Amino acid sequence: MVEDIVRQIRALLQNELPAKLDQIELERADGVTLEDIQSFFIQPGHKDASIKYPNITILGEATTATNALSHRRELRHRISVWVTFREVSPDSGLAQIKLWRYMEAIERILASDPTLTGKAQNSVVIKHEYYPYHKEKDEFVSMAILDMEVLERPSISNY
Repeated sequence: MVEDIVRQIRALLQNELPAKLDQIELERADGVTLEDIQSFFIQPGHKDASIKYPNITILGEATTATNALSHRRELRHRISVWVTFREVSPDSGLAQIKLWRYMEAIERILASDPTLTGKAQNSVVIKHEYYPYHKEKDEFVSMAILDMEVLERPSISNY
């Protein structure tokens, strides 16, 4: 179910993101340092989201079910991973570069395990979006959203 998928994505990112960020820093070798993610949330607007940057929110956006009467029941979940980041720098492009790299790291992790450690049949990233975040009108905060689709085939005996 979507709850298990969201929790698994959170666990994968918590465990693998620090090493993946370090790997990207070494590959680029341009002096851009990526801070570790400070908090992971499963609900938007958490009270700590505006003070712990960078942070990630993972949301189960929608689920569609097919073949409900057969043993080939399929659940398709749309999951979004939001990265919220705050960078105060005289280099106006630095924040965007860091945000792109956070999203690259997340996509690499998710692509390396499309079954989400056995919780799904397959998962695929379908879209990235980047934009300034204007809650409380903080011009130093920006956000990116990664959308993915996850295919799950639970056993009918689970119902």
